Amino acid sequence: MKKIYDNWRSDVLNEFAPSYGIEDEEANIEQYMTPSSDLVQKAIQDAIDANKGLHASGRPIDSRLTQGLLKENDAKELIESMRGLREDDYLRKLTLTPIHFENATGRLTDLTNIYAAAERSQGNSIAIAVSPLERYMNNLFMDTKRFQEYKENVNNATEAFGLLAYSNRYDIVQAIRLFTGESVSTVRNPPDFKPDLAKSLAGSRVSKREVLEKILPEISIKGTDYNVVQSFISILNHVFRGTYVSFTSIIEKMSSPKGKQKLTAYFDKVIEIAKSEFTKPEMRISVHQKKNFAVMATMVGHSTKSRKFQEFLGSIDRIKSMIPIYQRFHEHYTKFLGTPDLEDYEVANDVLKMLAKKPSKYNYRIYRGMYLKASVLPEGIKEGMEFNFYDISSWSRDMNIAQNFSTTVPEGHKREAGDKSVVFTMIMKRGTYIDHYSAYEGEEEVVTGGKVKILEITELQKITGPILRVLCEQI
Repeated sequence: MKKIYDNWRSDVLNEFAPSYGIEDEEANIEQYMTPSSDLVQKAIQDAIDANKGLHASGRPIDSRLTQGLLKENDAKELIESMRGLREDDYLRKLTLTPIHFENATGRLTDLTNIYAAAERSQGNSIAIAVSPLERYMNNLFMDTKRFQEYKENVNNATEAFGLLAYSNRYDIVQAIRLFTGESVSTVRNPPDFKPDLAKSLAGSRVSKREVLEKILPEISIKGTDYNVVQSFISILNHVFRGTYVSFTSIIEKMSSPKGKQKLTAYFDKVIEIAKSEFTKPEMRISVHQKKNFAVMATMVGHSTKSRKFQEFLGSIDRIKSMIPIYQRFHEHYTKFLGTPDLEDYEVANDVLKMLAKKPSKYNYRIYRGMYLKASVLPEGIKEGMEFNFYDISSWSRDMNIAQNFSTTVPEGHKREAGDKSVVFTMIMKRGTYIDHYSAYEGEEEVVTGGKVKILEITELQKITGPILRVLCEQI
């Protein structure tokens, strides 16, 4: 709403002036803002006609974007109504609970710790890796069947993520995020897009994850108390562990012939110590340490030629096979709420116009606060005046939010006699409640638009000064 407020005056002054021969907007704007001004009425109508039924680029609106838009008046309801899509089908295949992926993440760390012990081992004072080995050997990576289920879950989550990032419901959320958190003026007029000023819509992993949780459907995992949202977020956290440069480089080293030889040499030494009478004082092995080596030797099968140890080496190759899937998932994550381009703004323009025009099934009372400089409306605001709030306009269901905006003096402006704090209010006949996906959740934001007519003006006395309460109706 602050961006709306900051742009309001310049929008009023410059929206129609250049096309209709107004040379000095600052001095003459008042003559074009009266209810009887045919010029303004023509300008508004021309703008409506020019955009009716068209994409911002001039192409017909993609009907898939407007699927279900006439049924819901809350963005959350709208998103939740768009179920049964292909990404949901993949998500329904997430059969493992979050605990599986959290344990798997820890076992990746165990594996790197085992390899670190192998690298430190020089044949004399030898590093012990009994704890990570014990945890790792009892995990899904050592079980081919369980590993395959794990791999399919991560792969299905990756496919779902890719489809989600190109879905209708993501387009709607992306549009709302662009409108509330980035550039209102560019959403209104996509050709104004400046690539060099574009930046990511979410600067941290946490904010992206929060938006993801809101979009993902609540599908139960059969036979558990978990749902796919919880598993998907656990997979996200796991993937970040699997895409660290340090981790992928260690896996590459481990899976190479040289890396496997290091592990084999390490466990050969472990087994030798476990079987020996322990008569070499130069080894500096305590009785407690030898017990740990004996446990490790038992776990690998008493020999590096055993099937169990070969399974251990094979598990490293299985983990390596996951890296391309991890990277693909991470690419989708990077794109999600990433730096927008012109097409994103064109889609946002389409979506926001439709959300703003939808007939409302709720009788929300909504508010819009503005600080109006005396020079904008020198004759004052009067009953019967009509204003066009464009195809896309931001309002709030919270009167206090609007009042705060109405008393905020624009940057660079010094308060003058005749300046007005104004709060417009009306019953919403058209529009959509978008707060759940707003970049500034908590402002009770509604997107609406079009013309309004002033019915009544009253002055409220507040601690911050008088505020004009302007009762309107959408026309």
